[in-house]
Amino acid sequence: MAENEPCATTGVGNSPCVNNAVNTTLLTVQSGKTICGSIRFIDEGTTGLPDLDAYKLVLTDPNGDGLARVNIDIQAEYGTFYLPNFTDNVPIFAAILSQPCAALSEAAFIIQSNGCFSQSSFQCLPAGTWYVVVARGTFPTPQAFTYACPEVQSYNLKVTWDDVCSNPCGSSGDCFAKHSTPGCQIATCCNTVCAIDPICCQKSWDQSCVDLAVSHCNPPVPVNDQCSQATPISLGEYPYTLIRATSGSNAIPDGCINKTSVVAAWKIPTVISGSITGTSYNYGVADSGEVLLGTMLSSAHTSPSTVYSTLTGNGSFFSLSSQNWSVGDYYQAKVSTLGYQSISISWDQARNSTGPSIFDLVMSSDGGTTWTTISQNYSVLEDGTMKTHAWETVGLQPAFTRTFPVPTASNQASVLFRMKSAVTTTEITGENRIDNLIISGTRINPVISDVWFRLSDVRGSVFVRTCGTGIYDTALMVYPDSCSVNTQAIVCNDDNALCQANAKSAIVNFTAQCGSEYLVRVASVGGGSIGAGTLTVTSTQTACSTCLGDYNNDGQRNGTDLAFLLSGWNTSGSDVTGDGVTDGADLTLLLSGWGACPP
Repeated sequence: MAENEPCATTGVGNSPCVNNAVNTTLLTVQSGKTICGSIRFIDEGTTGLPDLDAYKLVLTDPNGDGLARVNIDIQAEYGTFYLPNFTDNVPIFAAILSQPCAALSEAAFIIQSNGCFSQSSFQCLPAGTWYVVVARGTFPTPQAFTYACPEVQSYNLKVTWDDVCSNPCGSSGDCFAKHSTPGCQIATCCNTVCAIDPICCQKSWDQSCVDLAVSHCNPPVPVNDQCSQATPISLGEYPYTLIRATSGSNAIPDGCINKTSVVAAWKIPTVISGSITGTSYNYGVADSGEVLLGTMLSSAHTSPSTVYSTLTGNGSFFSLSSQNWSVGDYYQAKVSTLGYQSISISWDQARNSTGPSIFDLVMSSDGGTTWTTISQNYSVLEDGTMKTHAWETVGLQPAFTRTFPVPTASNQASVLFRMKSAVTTTEITGENRIDNLIISGTRINPVISDVWFRLSDVRGSVFVRTCGTGIYDTALMVYPDSCSVNTQAIVCNDDNALCQANAKSAIVNFTAQCGSEYLVRVASVGGGSIGAGTLTVTSTQTACSTCLGDYNNDGQRNGTDLAFLLSGWNTSGSDVTGDGVTDGADLTLLLSGWGACPP
């Protein structure tokens, strides 16, 4: 849906409360439909009232309690770009009014935007007709501005409503598994989580809600945490949870689980708005990798006039840059390497013609009390179109990349890496930048946690899957029916691209024999969130019968069954032993049980 306000017209928006406003027949909000609007003013150079965009909202009350739950999502461009400064950062707000011309300060419900990030909030309101007003500024004061017609502040507004105004805590939904409805069944846990993140009780119980529940609600250990406690299963779908499960020491086939991984990485995806000046700057946590919690990329300088910004990256749009370098000024990456060994660090680094050219790479694992030099006096190439190598957004230039193994950084609670300048720049504008900072390692124990299932009554080619488990990284192993730590797996799989919803899920396939039992191990590998999922078991053939060879299920193994067996000879059609072919083994099994089936 688009707002009904043209560009470059006289008047001020579509609010019926402003004299001479155009299109004052208000657009009626449709639940769940996004309205594409913009905050604008009349031609550049004129003055007047701010633009107020108004919409009609009709709330119904099917359950007769007099209330409707309203949820507003709003996302706006971060400021507008117009002379003289081009860096205006005034946000946008939405307010719900009982009358179209009521004072904004009397709003029953408001939500304030925060740059480009989507904001969401809900509230229960009496059923009836309301009005949604969107304005530029900080509530309750709309702000006017001049503009050239193409230069407007666009926004997306979505209003949804339903008839649920009760507390969703205590409703259906596992507190430790994602679901599309708000709240969860353990009321105390739900209230705790929603006090931290209200969205969990407003929209849906997503992964962040699950993570909060795990942290604050003491979930139980799964009943099938140990091999000896394996849950009996056959063909079908079975829920599982890895939350609070422990890791077993059973053998894992070599090459099954990818042990090498990115612990934390900064690809500098977020632009610094404007320029930041000061002696220090925190760019932010790692944007990818298995360990994000507690990470931080930062920079520190002696001079308070140092400028931090995001310039062109090496094969990407942005890199972290700073100017005005003195000896000892640095970039710093903080990360935990617990559970990882064989650590290495790599990054891209360049300078302008007056930027620092000599750096040291140092490391500390005690919070900065002591430092170890990893590489002393490494050189930084100058970037430029007239140089041998140019730092560009398209096509990564490996000449700017350096990689160092750091074995002493293995399995540490906190590690600091610093790229520290060994020289002072001759000019304040001497600039240096880094990009694609990656800390890698191998998992010491690739299995973080696991649960067990005992699979029986299956035959033929059996498929076991964890596909569709969201962001979770799972692996599957199938063993003979033995809980010995030395028992070798029959089959194993970690990442599987055939799981289209999540390639970090797993699929295994093996041939099962009737009368045999198998242990299925569902394991969580790597870092990140650990949660719940569904284990699916299928087969090319039906489950084993209690009376093998009784093809027509009449309680007798006789000539009718023998004829059926022979009709499928040398095919899989009459196979009862589970080896995939109808042969002498199947004939022997049928003849040995000739007659009435056991009661």
